[in-house]
Parts: sequence; C-alpha cells; structure tokens
Amino acid sequence: MLTSLSLTNFKAWQNIDKMRLAPITALFGTNSSGKSSILQFLLMLKQTADSSDRSVVLHLGDDKSPVNLGTIKDVSHAHSEQPEFKIGVEWTTPKSVDLKDPDTQNKSLCKSDKFSFFSRVIANGGGKVNCP
Repeated sequence: MLTSLSLTNFKAWQNIDKMRLAPITALFGTNSSGKSSILQFLLMLKQTADSSDRSVVLHLGDDKSPVNLGTIKDVSHAHSEQPEFKIGVEWTTPKSVDLKDPDTQNKSLCKSDKFSFFSRVIANGGGKVNCP
C-alpha cells in the first residue's frame, strides 16, 4: 500500500513533501487547487510501470492509457521550458520481502515490508525525459 507521496514541479504542485496516504485518503480543496493532479500523477506512475517499453522514463499517456497528460511541458509546473521533476513514493507490503543478491541468489540483501523510491527526472531539449 502506498504510504506517502513526494512531488516537485508537477502540474499545479510546485512541491509536495511526504503527503501521507492511508487506506482511505480524501482530497479536499478549492477548484483548480491540484486534487486531480495528484490522481493523474498516480495513474501516470501506474501506466509507466505497466508499459512494456522500458526506455520510457514517464509514460505520459496515449489514447489507450488511463490518462493522457500530453507533453512533458504540459505537466511541468508553470509550463517550464526546462522541466525537472522530483518524485518520491513510499509503500508497505503485507509480508516482508526478501531481496536476494542477483548474482548468488543465496545472500539476502534486504528483508523488509517498507520500501521507498526517489528520483529526479529532467527533460532534454527534444522533450524526452532522462533520469540523471
């Protein structure tokens, strides 16, 4: 289950620092305050993870996707000419996961039920995105 979300420079949000998520999370705010942007971001993460094209850093969508967000400039806060995003998610699993050394499969590298992922994503001049 996702437990927190951090996000910088995505659509209406200049910065979200570890927004806590719970089994039931309600989003409240005035019109155009960014509630839908959070949901669109989560859908974008899902469709990126589901994409068979591993060269795509962020799958912004197409006609067959749950969400089509347009171009990298479209999703950049204030439509920045040089978009840069910071993304962070934390989650828990129902049972501990034992991550094994891929070379030996014997040595346990980590055993936990709590995980996190943080990344900085920048756009190059061609509108493509890279993880530096």
